[in-house]
Amino acid sequence: MRKILKVFLVTFLLSTGITSGQNLKGKKLAQNISAAIEKSYAACVRIWAFDTSANKQMSAPFSGVVVNKDGHILTAAHVVMPGATYQVTFPDGNQCIAIGLGKITKTQIVPDVGMMKIISRGVWPFATMGYSGSLRINEPCISISYPESLYQSIPIVRFGYITSAKNEKGFIQSTCIMEPGDSGGPLFDYEGNVIGLHSAIEVSEKLNFDIPIDLYRIYWQALNIPRIYHSFPKSLALAINDSSRDKIAVLDTNDIYGNDFKKITAREQNTCLNIISDLNGRRQEALGTLINFGKKNKSLIISKSSIVGSDSIFLQTGDGLLNASVIARDESNDLVLLRPASNIKGGIPISKLCADSSVTTTPGQFIASILPHSKPVYSVIGTPLIKISKYYSAGSFGASILFKDAKVRINTVQPGSPADKQGMRTGDAILSIDNKPIHNSPDFFVVLNQYWPGDSIVIKLKRAGVVFDESIVLRPIRFPVSEHPAEHFAGGSSKIRDGFNKVFSHDALLYPDKCGGPIFDDSGAFCGINIARHSRASCLAMPTSVICQFLFDYIKTVK
Repeated sequence: MRKILKVFLVTFLLSTGITSGQNLKGKKLAQNISAAIEKSYAACVRIWAFDTSANKQMSAPFSGVVVNKDGHILTAAHVVMPGATYQVTFPDGNQCIAIGLGKITKTQIVPDVGMMKIISRGVWPFATMGYSGSLRINEPCISISYPESLYQSIPIVRFGYITSAKNEKGFIQSTCIMEPGDSGGPLFDYEGNVIGLHSAIEVSEKLNFDIPIDLYRIYWQALNIPRIYHSFPKSLALAINDSSRDKIAVLDTNDIYGNDFKKITAREQNTCLNIISDLNGRRQEALGTLINFGKKNKSLIISKSSIVGSDSIFLQTGDGLLNASVIARDESNDLVLLRPASNIKGGIPISKLCADSSVTTTPGQFIASILPHSKPVYSVIGTPLIKISKYYSAGSFGASILFKDAKVRINTVQPGSPADKQGMRTGDAILSIDNKPIHNSPDFFVVLNQYWPGDSIVIKLKRAGVVFDESIVLRPIRFPVSEHPAEHFAGGSSKIRDGFNKVFSHDALLYPDKCGGPIFDDSGAFCGINIARHSRASCLAMPTSVICQFLFDYIKTVK
C-alpha cells in the first residue's frame, strides 16, 4: 500500500510541475538568471540571408544560437533554406558566413526544426544544449534573441516560465514574450542550457511557442544533410537520455520576486499617481512620477509628454483631484514636468534621484513598474542603454519623393493628406524645410526626421519656375494594417515609441496610458520611468540619468 501511495505521489508531483528541486524566487532566482545569461549570451546570434557575391543582405533578420565548437547553429525551419548562405552576427559584433543545412517542416510552423553551420574559419562562442523532455510546468526560462521592432545589434533578454512542456502541436509553451525577428532564437532553462527555439505566437502575450530541443538531438544526423524533410526522418533518429535533469526548480507564480522586493514596491507606492488631462479635445490618462524637493515638501511630477495635454490637467491624489500645470517639456525625450497647485506628500527625494542617476541597467535584472492603488508590474531589463532610431513615431506630410533632374521632387501625394490639402503636386521641387536646404534624398529624410507628428514645418517649393512656401502640420505615418498576431496585443503600442537617444527595454505588459510611472529595481534603486509601450515584447524606459538632466536644465532656467 505504501509503495502504491509513493508511486501516486511522485506521479502527482510531476504532473503538477512540483519536483524534489527547490522553489526559486527573489534574490536566489535573480542570481540564477544572471549566471544563465552570462553563460549563454555570447552564443546568441542575429542572422539574415546574404548574397556573398554582391555583399548584400537578402532577408529580414532572424535569430539563432551556436551550440558547439564546430559552428552548428540551431534556428527555425521557416527562416532557413538548405544550401543558402547567411551572414551571422554575434553580440560582440563579430561576423561570419553560415550555410543552411537540413530542416523538418510539415507546414510553415510544425515542427519547424532548422539548422545551419558556420563555414567561416574562426573560434566561436557556443551554448550548451539541454533537454526538453523533462521540462516542468512553472520552470523558469529565459529568451535571448533579436526582435525586429527594436532593430538592435545586441540581443534582448526576456524572462518567463513554462506553461506547457508539450502542447497539442508538440510545442513548448511559455510566458517568454516573442515577436517577429525572434524566430529561431533560443529559449534557455534557468541554468543557461538551450531547451527550445522560438517558433510562433498567438495574440495573447502569454501564448509563445518553442520547438523542443530534443527534436534537434533526435534528428541531429538528418539535420546535417542539406535537405527539406516533410515528415520526421525516423530512420535517422538517435536515442537521447536526459536523466541528468533529476532535480528541477520551479516557480510559485504567485511569489516569483520575493518578500524583500514586495516591501520595496509597497514603500514606493506613493511615488506614482494618475494624471488626467485634455489632449486634442479628449480625455487622456497617464501616470506620473512624484519628485520631492525636500523644501517644505515642494513637489513636481514628471511624465510622458505626448500623453499629457496642456489644458485641464488634474492629479488624482489621496485627497481627491488636484490641479496641475505644465512648466517644461522635452520633446526629444518625450518628457513633461508638472507643478501641482499645492504640494503632495511622498515621492522620490531629489537626493535619491541624483544618487541613483549612475545606476547601471543590466540585462536580466528584476525591476518593478509602480502603479497607483494597484499591484506593481514586475519585469526584467532586456538591454543596457540603447538608442532607438525614429521610425514608427516619425512625422509625415503624406507624400513620397524621388530625386530627378538634380532636385528632390514630390513623386506621389496621398489623397486627404496634409500635402494634398495644401495643394502640393507631383513634380514640385523641395528646396528647403524650415530653411534647411534639401540637396538630395538623404537631406530630405535627415531633416524631416527631426520633427514629430503635430509639429508645423514650412516647405519651400518650386513649380514651373515659381518659388513659394507651404506651411504644413505633420501627421503620424500610416503603416499598412497587418494581420500578424504581434500587431494585435491588448492596448497596442504607444504613438510615440521611438526616436530616443538613451533608453532601456524591459518585458512588462503595460498599456500605453500606464507610461510615465516610476521603475525600481530589486535593491530599491530608482531606474527611470516608463516612456513607451514599444511592441508586443518590449516596453521602453527613460533612465534616471536623463530625468535628472531634464530636472537640472529646468532648475537652471528658473534661477
